[in-house]
Amino acid sequence: MDENDLARYASPKPVIKKEPINLSQFKPEEIYMKLQEFGIPRLDAGLIAECILNIKSEMWQNNEEPKEGAVEKANHFFRENKVLIFTELTPSRAGKYIWEVKIKR
Repeated sequence: MDENDLARYASPKPVIKKEPINLSQFKPEEIYMKLQEFGIPRLDAGLIAECILNIKSEMWQNNEEPKEGAVEKANHFFRENKVLIFTELTPSRAGKYIWEVKIKR
């Protein structure tokens, strides 16, 4: 099998082109307020908004409990607006919550 045969059978890797974060329709304060509307506590909403604006992943722990379904609503909002992040919330010991914001690659 020579190089030409390999080239014929090898499938090229698809080039995944990331779309830029489309937040031109929102001001930073609007993102923060929208997250709070979903039931995300103030401190956590501020950190998530900062992650979105700076395009960075972050992890932290807090003891404020978000409202039921708040994280799901936020992730749905991100998908609708093509924001390339998602948020996870994990309950921890002693009534604390571990928040994680990840950039979609």
